Amino acid sequence: MFFLGIILGFIEAGGSGFIIAILVTIFGVPIHTALGTAMAAMCLSTLTGSWIHFREGNLNLKQDLKVGFFGGIGTYLGTQLTPFIDPNVLMFFTVGGLALSGLLLWLRTNLNLEEQNQEFELKTMKYMAVGMGNGLISGIYGIGAAPFIPLSLIKWLHFPIRIAVGTAMLVILPIALFGSFGFFQNGYLGGALFLKSCFRDNHWYIPGS
Repeated sequence: MFFLGIILGFIEAGGSGFIIAILVTIFGVPIHTALGTAMAAMCLSTLTGSWIHFREGNLNLKQDLKVGFFGGIGTYLGTQLTPFIDPNVLMFFTVGGLALSGLLLWLRTNLNLEEQNQEFELKTMKYMAVGMGNGLISGIYGIGAAPFIPLSLIKWLHFPIRIAVGTAMLVILPIALFGSFGFFQNGYLGGALFLKSCFRDNHWYIPGS
């Protein structure tokens, strides 16, 4: 986990998908417990990342917190649906979600997206849809939805790319907190396993990077 954290620090990724894969395939952890552990481990990394984006002026707190609030609600609702999904089916959905997020990340880095200078559209329904949609994905699949969030912010809320990336990090924080609480309620979050997973979160984000 420590070496995984070093690698993720260079690419500034959330890494919940990597945690899920390692816990399930290498250590034989049940998929539901792996999702809960990965969700809780994201709290520390996103807290550090959010502070750095705030320091560099990549956040607009009023809009970001609104999306994050709805995202947290959506995530909690998603965690309440997860126990009713068969582990094999859940594994298939989680792998599919990770593959799709990887594809979207590749498209985002290869498409020539230009920053938009338009004002943010302050429409509550749009914020609710973006927040809860990404939250449900995170709650059910146990992933941070990092590639999905910036793309939805750019497309539907017209955020500039720089602000969208910073916003995504802050939005994942309440998603991770609400999701951790939901998985804890369901009995899918163990303290010892969580602490071992968090060991990799010592320094994901290097100041000034």
